[in-house]
Amino acid sequence: MNEDKHQEALAQWLDLRGLRWFHPPNGGQRNRIVAGKLKAQGVKAGVPDVIITTPVPNRPEVRGVALELKTEKGRLSSSQRQWLDGLEADGWVCLVGYGWRDAVEQVEKVGL
Repeated sequence: MNEDKHQEALAQWLDLRGLRWFHPPNGGQRNRIVAGKLKAQGVKAGVPDVIITTPVPNRPEVRGVALELKTEKGRLSSSQRQWLDGLEADGWVCLVGYGWRDAVEQVEKVGL
């Protein structure tokens, strides 16, 4: 299963769970003109794949949940690690899911 299919499965689960979330469309192949426009508009490398804004029950100090989704054998890039570390320092819960099932387990452990 490639990362796109894991993202689709996770998206279905998040929607069924009724969570408020979004997926920044940072990935994918783009021509140079479109890539330049997106960069000028603020697209940043390494932004997590899933941003969950639904409040975490019994944890009012948590600002949000950021999840980077990888395949079972995937690895974080340095820009992805920097984003997760920065968000965590700002009060976010940051997760890395290795496959959609692992991502679901981690989101459930947070309490969502």
